[in-house]
Amino acid sequence: MNRRRSMLFASGKIPEGWYKPKDTPAGIFVCVYKNKQIYSIEASVFNADPSSFVDIIMGITVVTDKTRFIFSEKVLDYRTKVWDYGDVASPSLIQGVTAASNASGAVADYKGKENSEAIYAVLGSEGEAVAKCYEHVFLNGEKGFLPSAGQARVIYTNRASINALLANITGSRTIGGTIYYWTSTQVSASNAWRVRMSDGSASSGGKKTFNYYRAIMDYPEK
Repeated sequence: MNRRRSMLFASGKIPEGWYKPKDTPAGIFVCVYKNKQIYSIEASVFNADPSSFVDIIMGITVVTDKTRFIFSEKVLDYRTKVWDYGDVASPSLIQGVTAASNASGAVADYKGKENSEAIYAVLGSEGEAVAKCYEHVFLNGEKGFLPSAGQARVIYTNRASINALLANITGSRTIGGTIYYWTSTQVSASNAWRVRMSDGSASSGGKKTFNYYRAIMDYPEK
C-alpha cells in the first residue's frame, strides 16, 4: 500500500496533501472514498503513485468560490444523447429548472442538482441526458446529475488541470475538444444550453438534438 494511504488508515491522521471536504481549498483534486469518508488529494500526491488509488477513486474534485462538485472520471455510455426524447407537440418550460434567455445568464446558473431533479420528475427516462447521469452511481452511493451551464463553464475553465489528472486514471475519459456538452439549464420550452469545451462558449441547442454529457455530484460541505 502507498505510504501516504498507510499513514492515513493506520494512524488515523490525515497526511499532507489530503483534505476532508470541510477543509478543501479552492482547486482541482483527485477525489477518493475510503472508510465511508470522502477525501480530496493534491495532484502531486496522486501522481506520485496513481495505481495505489485505483480502487477508491470517485472522480475529480472541483472547488471554486461559486460551486463545489465531483466530476465523474468515467462515462457509462459515450454516445451522444438528447435532452428530451418526448413527443409532446407543444412542450413547455419545466418548472423548477433554471431558464436563461442569454449566455451570461446561463453561465450564472449553478443549480445542476436542482435542475436535474426537476427535469427527471417531469421527463423521466425521456430526459435522456439527465437519466444517463442518474445511472452513474459514485462510490458513496450517490447518483450523478447533469451540470448546469455555470458548472459546465467551470469544467471548461479548469479543463487542463482536470484532463491532466484524468490522464493518470485508468479507464477515464478526458474532456473533449470541439464537442458540445449538454447542461441542465433551459433556454426555452424547446431549447437548452450546451457548452463547447474548446472555447467555453454557451449556445442554445434544440432539446431533441444530440450532444455529449458528463455526470457530476455535489461535493459536500463537511
